[in-house]
Amino acid sequence: MKLTKARMPYLTVALAAVGLIATTATPAKAYEADTHFTMTFVMCRAAGLTDAEALTVARYDQGMDDSAGTVANNGAIPHLEEEHLWHAIPVNGTPTEVLQRKAVLWSQVLNEPNPASQLKRLGVFFHYQQDTWAHRHHPNHAATGFDTFQVPLGHAAFGSQPDRPPFDPICALRCLEDGMGFARAFITTCLHRAPNPLFDGYLPASGIEDTTWSDSRKGKYFNELKLDNSTPARALLTDLIRSQIGLYSSSFDANPNFFGRSTANEVNTVLMALTLQGACSRHQLTIIVPPVRQQVTTLTTAQLKGNNLGSTDYTVRVFTGDRALAGTDANIFLSLQGTTGSISEQRLNGLISGNAFERNHTDTCVLHDFASIGTLTSITIRSDDAGLASGWFLGWVEISAPGMPTRRFTLNNWIESGILKRTLT
Repeated sequence: MKLTKARMPYLTVALAAVGLIATTATPAKAYEADTHFTMTFVMCRAAGLTDAEALTVARYDQGMDDSAGTVANNGAIPHLEEEHLWHAIPVNGTPTEVLQRKAVLWSQVLNEPNPASQLKRLGVFFHYQQDTWAHRHHPNHAATGFDTFQVPLGHAAFGSQPDRPPFDPICALRCLEDGMGFARAFITTCLHRAPNPLFDGYLPASGIEDTTWSDSRKGKYFNELKLDNSTPARALLTDLIRSQIGLYSSSFDANPNFFGRSTANEVNTVLMALTLQGACSRHQLTIIVPPVRQQVTTLTTAQLKGNNLGSTDYTVRVFTGDRALAGTDANIFLSLQGTTGSISEQRLNGLISGNAFERNHTDTCVLHDFASIGTLTSITIRSDDAGLASGWFLGWVEISAPGMPTRRFTLNNWIESGILKRTLT
């Protein structure tokens, strides 16, 4: 029940869920969202991809960690096949095995006949490519001859630190340089366009740690990259990594391997988006970086191995009834059930522009890139009852998707304290 139309916007901060270990080893996932999503988007845009193209690549890159079917581990339980196939943690622990797998994934990008799926394949490839740099013993900057982590424990003994650029700034830069080369090759080979000439003739040259950096965070496991203005392209790339590292906070670590030393904490990806956007502006590159990603959570190993990256967009229309105090500022979540699958809870507020769930108003949003769930059989809608007067009078919810009959689920009733969840058939 909405008492006033004035309200604060909700902002979801997408942070990777990774914990430091103390005595129990937990395999870590990968570089975190600031690299897999935010930096990937910036890199692709800087290379010459459009906003929409770069967003697809970034979403599928980060989607490898966001999807339960492709993530490297579930808490302390490693997913051995996924570690090997998608996260550059080899079975035999050799660089040759990692580089061969990287070549296979790149070949899949080049040979994908569907242009839309090519971008998704590129995101899957970039996740593995970035992990080839994170999932090695550090510091170790060479592209060949590096010392890899190995299944099933990966870099568990080092906690999350190899996934965070301050742990090895040079490796983070080499990862970005390597990725830029592939992004440009994709634009030339697959899209038949000219990439950004800023990087014409660029050769990866590694980087140098900034020994003059006197920040209080500086330590054996927290260092900064030196800015290199020798060429405009190099100035941009080193500034991006330097800016990324600069936003991390640090604290003393309880991990026995780092005990009492300063290590990097998780980073706020919303602030990271603004920070990298600012770095681009300093180099006359206008890139609007999305602060919050649209998640891809339905990827599976079977789907990727079966060369099936087909996906469906589900359009959702929600009508709030014409009753006094019918609107709500609570968070509203929707899940879908179908004959061949389901879509887990999705928060609708962040997908709706403007003031959502107002009295006598229809809101529309799209759930992007989900695997088909067949014929829609039921939906479940839930309120978190947040805020004052949070009750909501829901009229109906309508779901449509290509190739699927549009279904309208009518409630015409309250979702409020006492009954916060309704399943409609």
